[in-house]
Amino acid sequence: MRGPLLAGALAIALIAAASRSDTWRGFEEQAEGTVARWRGPLPWPDALVVVAIDDASLERHGWPLPRDVLAQLVTLAGKSGARAIGFDTYLIDPTNNDEALAAAAKAWPHVVLAADCVPIASRPRSLECQRVGLPAGPLANAAALAHVNVRPSPSGRMRSVFASADTGATPLTALGVATFRAGGGEVPDTLPRVLLPHWRDAAPTVALDTVLDEATRSGLDDPSSALQKSFKDKFVLVGQSATAAKEVAPLFTGEARPLVELHAAALADLIQGRQPRELPGVVAVALIVLLGALGLLAAFLRPAFGVPLALLLGAAFCGVVWQAQHGDWVLAPLAPLASLSFAFIAAAVARAAYIDLDRERLRTAFDGTIDPGRLEGLLDAPQKFLSVSGARKHLTVLFSDVRGYAGLSNDRPADAVVQLLREYFAVMARVVTAREGRLERVAGDGLLAVFGDPFPAKDHARRAVDAALAMQEEIARLSKKWEGEGKPPVAIRIGIATGDVFIGDVSWEPERIDYTVLGPTVSLASRLEGRAPPGGVLVSAQTQAECHEHFELQSVAALALKGFQDVSAAYLAVGPRLSADPERAAPRLRAHAEVTLKAGTQTGTGTVTDVSAGGLFVNSAMVPRVGDAVEVVFGTGGILAGPSSVTVRGEVRHLRDGGFGLEVARATSGDAAAVRHFVALYLGPEALSAQVHSSGDGYQVELGKSSG
Repeated sequence: MRGPLLAGALAIALIAAASRSDTWRGFEEQAEGTVARWRGPLPWPDALVVVAIDDASLERHGWPLPRDVLAQLVTLAGKSGARAIGFDTYLIDPTNNDEALAAAAKAWPHVVLAADCVPIASRPRSLECQRVGLPAGPLANAAALAHVNVRPSPSGRMRSVFASADTGATPLTALGVATFRAGGGEVPDTLPRVLLPHWRDAAPTVALDTVLDEATRSGLDDPSSALQKSFKDKFVLVGQSATAAKEVAPLFTGEARPLVELHAAALADLIQGRQPRELPGVVAVALIVLLGALGLLAAFLRPAFGVPLALLLGAAFCGVVWQAQHGDWVLAPLAPLASLSFAFIAAAVARAAYIDLDRERLRTAFDGTIDPGRLEGLLDAPQKFLSVSGARKHLTVLFSDVRGYAGLSNDRPADAVVQLLREYFAVMARVVTAREGRLERVAGDGLLAVFGDPFPAKDHARRAVDAALAMQEEIARLSKKWEGEGKPPVAIRIGIATGDVFIGDVSWEPERIDYTVLGPTVSLASRLEGRAPPGGVLVSAQTQAECHEHFELQSVAALALKGFQDVSAAYLAVGPRLSADPERAAPRLRAHAEVTLKAGTQTGTGTVTDVSAGGLFVNSAMVPRVGDAVEVVFGTGGILAGPSSVTVRGEVRHLRDGGFGLEVARATSGDAAAVRHFVALYLGPEALSAQVHSSGDGYQVELGKSSG
């Protein structure tokens, strides 16, 4: 079957591409560290020792260490029979004792000093120095030079070292390589470009203070047997382990070690004749493809054979990785295993979708989510309507949820809440399916509906907005009914977005279908629902563009939606567009906004539930008389509010149902932009009859007179 083959091949290609990224490489390094810990550390060679500049040494000698102290260390190493000594510390700043160290290095020509290679940051896959800091004064020509740079690691751990650094002139070899060569070691021509030292326990170490104290007792010219035991026939590396020096970092296996130990581990591999290396890039990709192809093959077998075979292949590859760790090959384990796993899963799921897409599974998946009259047609020809294996489509997505659901569910018995939700969702489902929408998901108080799939409809945006407005009308009727039954009234918020989505079966179980939509359009609808006012419908710019001729859609200010930097506009759906009487066609917005009220000496709070050009209806326990002047203060919360509070002044025109209608005369605020924002959003731009001007209360605009 072509579908499962394509799915498996795509999985292999994605893993192969991702495996070349630094992020993936960081995960691979951590996995390599885990395998190394399971394998166990390699032993250190007897011919290596690290002299640690620890906290006690710094406290005693200060930093930078006096060069005459380092000169003593060089002399002791030479007279004790060491093969070579390398310093993992920069000696760039000149001091009064540079001559002493230079003389010691010249007297015993097996010394390696660190040069400061400042790498070109734009070339992380090789070490190229944009400049090199040399040891101070006479030290620059007194000994061999090496770089001590650790290769940048995507995992943030110490894993590898470049074998050499390009300076534009004479290359600088790594400290471990230079020290090995200075001690008479023969560096192989096949040395890899990147050194990947084997993991070992803490390096054999002697503290600098211990060495100097022993030298004080025995003298520099006749080192004691203890010093000779520490240094004779050994390669010596000198580095910092002091906490204050910040030269300690985690190895690729996770434990923190001084940075000098990474160079020591590279030197240990040279001493033992080992050259750990990664697979060439082409071979690594070929291994990923091979494991993926085997996983794809297993997916086409019966599950009883295919699953055990895939597990056996994975176990066999883990054994290969284990053996490679015992040798000198470093195999990245994650990418091949991921290729095997994802190719198998992708092909198996696609194959299951092709083979098991039967009538009963479809009925289980879609019964109750679409118009019952269309269900049989879907079952008769599923390939005509469904993209089970996945496809990109241009659709409209609707999200809704109940305002105050958390408080409602906390204040009432669970069975009462369940009964209320059942009644609510039954009504909403009828509204959605009557417009050929599909009720995709119900979770808690939330509802997700899709328009345009599985039944194609060019006007899916219009159907979604029409459904949303009908849902608001239905919830208003339900709330009134519930109030009569002693239940709390509720309001819902709805967000709608139109655009390209990925739609298909995301189920991991062959016996069921989980047909769903994914993508930024779905997320946008969810974000718009979260910003919609209770009782309101907020739609995206694309939705508005596709159905504006059918509805009154009121523009709101640009929204800052999490995860969407380019959303420049959204629209409130007010109602169907009316072509008759212009005054009756004026936008009326059903929207909940909490306000504070003042009428003469009376004060109180209320909720604005209906808005049109020049008029408001306010639900409130404070009931003024017809003709009273009332101040209504809108706060700064909610999508419709501006950056500052706005006070609306008007006259009561009628009383009804525990509230009153107010004819608006003027709006004022301490911020001119807030006045314009309020008028444009609440009352519509056509309500402006004059420019905003200064007044004793701040900024004011006179509003046109119309019935509220």
